[in-house]
Amino acid sequence: GPLPKLATFIDTSGSISTQEANDFLDIIDNFLRVGHRKCYLGLWHTELYYCKPYKLGERLDASKVQSGGTDLASALQYVADHRPDLSVILTDGCYSDVDFEAMLPPNTPPPSIVFIISPDGQADHPLQRIGLTIQIPKTATVKQDEALGK
Repeated sequence: GPLPKLATFIDTSGSISTQEANDFLDIIDNFLRVGHRKCYLGLWHTELYYCKPYKLGERLDASKVQSGGTDLASALQYVADHRPDLSVILTDGCYSDVDFEAMLPPNTPPPSIVFIISPDGQADHPLQRIGLTIQIPKTATVKQDEALGK
């Protein structure tokens, strides 16, 4: 049958390390292994500055990655406008609240959103009311590092 339309968004604000961004891409690849082999990938900090198709195993050119403050409003506006079947937001949870409900047309059910929070991030983030929050366990990154010989 038809596969769900997936949109993923990676926080590239100044509080996200290059290692965390790469770990986030690994998580996106795991989503793609069990479903559609491509999705839309958005990068954001204070604006959604990159939103293009992403295929399993691709990596970003580091020169295209921007950094700065943190404001999730433009990424959530994309979700409200394009209504993917599932939106996955990979972040450390350090940002201000956004009135996402006001971005949706009246009487529209909210889209499915999953927030994946980095191991040292804030699982108690301001937008947990609009989606499911999953924090990456610290032991998962330790085991990954051990497996890679780090």
